[in-house]
Amino acid sequence: MKYAEPNPDERRIPIYLEDTSGNPVTGVVFAAGDIRVSKSGAAMADYAGTWTEVGGGLYYYEATQLEVTTPSFVMLAVTGTGAKKIVYTVGIGERISINNADPLARRIPIYLEDSTGAGVPGLALAGLSAFGKNGAAYVAPSGAFGEIENGAYYYELTLAEIDTAGFGVLSILDPSILDFVYTWNVIDPGVGTITVSNVAPVPLQPVLPQDAIQFDITTPVGFALILPTISLNPFTVPEIVHDGTDFVPLYIEGSTRVAIVDGYRYTIRRKRGWYAQPNLIIHAVDAAGGVWVGP
Repeated sequence: MKYAEPNPDERRIPIYLEDTSGNPVTGVVFAAGDIRVSKSGAAMADYAGTWTEVGGGLYYYEATQLEVTTPSFVMLAVTGTGAKKIVYTVGIGERISINNADPLARRIPIYLEDSTGAGVPGLALAGLSAFGKNGAAYVAPSGAFGEIENGAYYYELTLAEIDTAGFGVLSILDPSILDFVYTWNVIDPGVGTITVSNVAPVPLQPVLPQDAIQFDITTPVGFALILPTISLNPFTVPEIVHDGTDFVPLYIEGSTRVAIVDGYRYTIRRKRGWYAQPNLIIHAVDAAGGVWVGP
């Protein structure tokens, strides 16, 4: 799923509920604490989105935009009357880009359960785990584990563990849990890796009508295209801010693009100001074919 996905239909997460015999469970009405949400390993909170029953045990949860404004994963813990608890994770953005400097973007979701399906909390995972990088022999993980709640944890990979394109694997074995093995891809977007930094205000921070939005975008190989867009309403087409050559008329007054080392600093103001909370999405392609879509 995209970071801060603006389209509500694309924030839907499927949920399938069954009982201990494997039969689908229908007619569940979810109370406030029945769907818990963790963003990239943060403490879980009661759901803020909406849920819909499709039929035959299938439901879907439509997350809010704020719930998917996070750099690595969204974890749902779902408890329905008469159904087994399920824990489901959705990756955010490209999972995982090589040498990603953001620690939150390097987090791996973990859910550990016993033979009855109950979550197992309070485990010291460092001593139970093995890490493998792109087919190399297992070694002890060098990153940090964190506990979320009720059997949900995360592992934060180190930069050394994602410095090679290919795949990674984390194995956790203990008599108190069902064996846990999780794999992920490490993606190399090319030599011209694009970096976006100094975004201000931070995503979803309140913005006053007269405020400017600023960001730096850089790549060592040069850009083929940078197309910043602003969405002020999830149900309307995003507004193009800069067409790659100039600011469009709605954004030309007070907006600037200044050259910096390996890229540009954008300062964006909208004519007549922001009438709603602006959501910035940057579409960029560098000269090596690297692509960036996101904040």
